[in-house]
Amino acid sequence: MVINNIDIQDSFDKILEFEQDFQRKNYRVWERYKIPGYPHNTKGVLSESGFGNDDHIPLTKNLVLVTGAASNSGKLSTCLGQIYNDHQIGIESGYAKYETFPIWNLPLKHPVNLAYEAATADINDYNMIDPYHKKAYNKDSVNYNRDVEAFEVIMGIVEKTISKENFMSTYKSPTDMGINDAGFCITDDEIVTIASLEEIKRRKLWYQQMIDRNE
Repeated sequence: MVINNIDIQDSFDKILEFEQDFQRKNYRVWERYKIPGYPHNTKGVLSESGFGNDDHIPLTKNLVLVTGAASNSGKLSTCLGQIYNDHQIGIESGYAKYETFPIWNLPLKHPVNLAYEAATADINDYNMIDPYHKKAYNKDSVNYNRDVEAFEVIMGIVEKTISKENFMSTYKSPTDMGINDAGFCITDDEIVTIASLEEIKRRKLWYQQMIDRNE
């Protein structure tokens, strides 16, 4: 288990208690720390005081699946930090992602993609046309703000850390690093649209309930 975004000045005692609780249950636990300016301060992120300050996770498998408790839980930064720290000890590694939403080859305002925005409004996610993909291929592709913002770090890793033979060196955009064929699986757009609109209504009600409870 990986604990992300630790601020040792703010909540270290609580984190330590949480960590020890899971260790007593025979979980192995690693720590990753809050990095000032992440992801925009690429120089700081790709340094000993950035990713280099995190625990290196010793792995024995060639393929590792990383999952998290929820959106915005640090899955991407965990993978990128691991690649950085692998490189420091002579291990070549890379990262790709399974990401269902937003669906890159549907229109930006398709109800499915709007439903994704509704589902993640509480963490300020929003969809956008991938500017890197547009520049590289002159094609529109839908992505979301956090992946686009983090792509600076990925480009830094590609340029300074991994070898040219690494599959990550082919990434020209956040869309390139995703594995997502969901858009090709839609056989009835009307049914999908109705379901998406129902999801938006459900999320709106949920957010209103949170507001009413002052959460």
